[in-house]
Amino acid sequence: MRRFRLEHPLRGGGTARHDRGRNCQGNKADPCERTVDLPVTAWGAAGAPITINAVDLPDGQVNATLTVSDALAGAGHDAANTKVLKIDRTPPTLTGFPGAVRPDAALRAGLHSLVVEGDDTGAGGVTNSGIARFEYSVDSGNWITAAKSCASGPCSHTFAVDTREGSGLPEGEHNIRVRAADNVGLESTIRSFTIVVDRTAPTLQLEGALKDKAGQELVDGVWLVDAEAVDDAQHRTAGVASVNAFVDGQPLRFEGEPFSSADEPCPEGNCDLDWEFVFDTQEYPEGPRSFSVKASDHAGNQAPEQVINFRSSRRDEPCSSPDFSAYHVGQAFEGLPMTEGTRLCSPPDPQSPELGRFDDVTYLYGECSVETGEAAEVEGGCLPPIQVQSSPICQKHASLYQSEYLQYPYESLTIKGVPAASFDGGTTIEIYAGDTTITVYGRDPAQVRRVAEDVRLALPADIPGYEQTLLGLPGTTSPPLALLPPPNPMILQQEEPC
Repeated sequence: MRRFRLEHPLRGGGTARHDRGRNCQGNKADPCERTVDLPVTAWGAAGAPITINAVDLPDGQVNATLTVSDALAGAGHDAANTKVLKIDRTPPTLTGFPGAVRPDAALRAGLHSLVVEGDDTGAGGVTNSGIARFEYSVDSGNWITAAKSCASGPCSHTFAVDTREGSGLPEGEHNIRVRAADNVGLESTIRSFTIVVDRTAPTLQLEGALKDKAGQELVDGVWLVDAEAVDDAQHRTAGVASVNAFVDGQPLRFEGEPFSSADEPCPEGNCDLDWEFVFDTQEYPEGPRSFSVKASDHAGNQAPEQVINFRSSRRDEPCSSPDFSAYHVGQAFEGLPMTEGTRLCSPPDPQSPELGRFDDVTYLYGECSVETGEAAEVEGGCLPPIQVQSSPICQKHASLYQSEYLQYPYESLTIKGVPAASFDGGTTIEIYAGDTTITVYGRDPAQVRRVAEDVRLALPADIPGYEQTLLGLPGTTSPPLALLPPPNPMILQQEEPC
């Protein structure tokens, strides 16, 4: 028998059969069988190359069997050997980047993980050769390679990307390219994405009445502070993500709820954020307080914390009797009963003491129902058919709504001998009488005008007290007035303070 060698590529003498997993016919015309005739020159070794064309073979594992026949011996003198081949025509794919270095990531100074996930499973789950390496490059630079020895299927690798000062990555936008290759040299499609390197924290500046009171005592009231965070540069930055306020290290509260800016997206970079915070002395006990503001960008850089220290005081004094006249239109108007009388008041705003305390008395006529569509829907409820509200004239009159930045249109009227103004197509009328602005709200402009012509003075018993609500009037009411007391024209023209 002749000797033979079996290696890759297959070498030997005689007939080589490779089984593709189908029923081969056993003749030379069938592509399942290749025959090489060796010259018989002498006893001893003989050899010849056998080429297997992978085009004929499916992807995955293939068994190739080599049979050597003795030319003189005849049947029963064959020798055979089998080689397992892996046919892989499918390049690997990149499936994800779950680490910190990912598409559109903003990175501050540090070492950040670039986690590359890939898969070399063939179509229909066929076993392929497996991923042999992952590579990435920055800004079309040299490829950084990590060798792998993964079997067919999912595979991953974690690179460390250095964004610290001196790493060679300047601040700004950079392009990351990633690819993978399998054990037969097939390469994946290159995936490319953008990151932003930002090592610089945003700047933070505070302004407003609360800052002006740093180191002083705060009287009872509501105090504002404007926080402006800026993240701008000649290159692209991550952009400001949030500005948050704290009192004594805890999130700022307003009306019992945490009050802060939400995270703001910044897809284009270089975003600033301006936020106004409100400190209400009623939310906190008296004593020394520390009000602080923090700002951070989308890379995680934090601006130096800004702190305002002061002493807060509270006065829980109920409002006294109103220092202005109150008006309504009696127990009922055109079949609409008075359903409620309320009073809202608060101490003077320390930032605008000239306006006095906030105070108003409001009477509602008729009912509204959002469910039946009987009234115009507004946020949180609906508008009743008629409202008559009385407020200090210093706080509310038409000239206050006209400025360089605000032009609120109105029509001048005269009602019961005093100036008045009609707004919103006649659905709101303000009447300026003595020390009071009488405001009538409604749905029907004609009815609103009739209400305005019928206002009468509220008796002391008609006026609800502090945090009190009247459900209808307690007794008889005053008659309608032919004329109302004239206002101070200097107040209406803002030429004289209240």
